[in-house]
Amino acid sequence: MRELGALFGDGLALEQLRQIALDASASGESRRAAVRAIIEGRPDDLAAFLKRLAADRNMLGAAARGLGVLGDSDTPKMLLDRWSQLSPEDQRGAVETLVSR
Repeated sequence: MRELGALFGDGLALEQLRQIALDASASGESRRAAVRAIIEGRPDDLAAFLKRLAADRNMLGAAARGLGVLGDSDTPKMLLDRWSQLSPEDQRGAVETLVSR
């Protein structure tokens, strides 16, 4: 339900999803689902939020995919600089992001 609220601009739902995404004690799947919902909602500060999230090694791949969707100009450098920190699955996603530009 929060995901739907964020999609339609519900600020409270969006804030709850941000808290989940940033909560290192939450499950990886819960955090990734929260990030996907935030990306779909396209809040005005999405790029800044995803860059903050990218500092968390476990969320780097999800944040990079979101930044790739936005066409953020800093994304290619971030992906290449942090390549070794990406999981093999996230590396595949990073390659897709890089070649789609």
